[in-house]
Amino acid sequence: MKYWLGFDDLSDRFGVFGSSPDGSLYSIWLDDDHNQKIVHLGSEGGELYILSNTFVDFLRLLAIGYDEIGFADMSKTAEEWSAAIDMDIDECININFRNWVKQKFNVDIPSKGEEITNIGDDTFSKWIESKIDKYSS
Repeated sequence: MKYWLGFDDLSDRFGVFGSSPDGSLYSIWLDDDHNQKIVHLGSEGGELYILSNTFVDFLRLLAIGYDEIGFADMSKTAEEWSAAIDMDIDECININFRNWVKQKFNVDIPSKGEEITNIGDDTFSKWIESKIDKYSS
């Protein structure tokens, strides 16, 4: 987090566990009510949002098949989004992973990401902004 924010005073609230091809971070964030959320921190300092409320829902979101979940239009199916960005859908959807998530966790995979995530929820971005104001002064 030090390299992303410029300070590391949030390590008790974060656990970075992955990154996307562009360098965006996927993290577990403990919100003010002590609920764990899976969040996205964009590689350029933007795209701060909650991806899912549970890790299983994050896996379900991945299984939909968006090329990069941090930048995809979640109101579209993976097929619609791939067509919109002129990408071959076969490059994105991993049927084996999708089937594994469904079977392992006994869940369905929705057709659109908006069924899992609410990009309009600004709780996380406001929290990050408050920490930047506090620690970078």
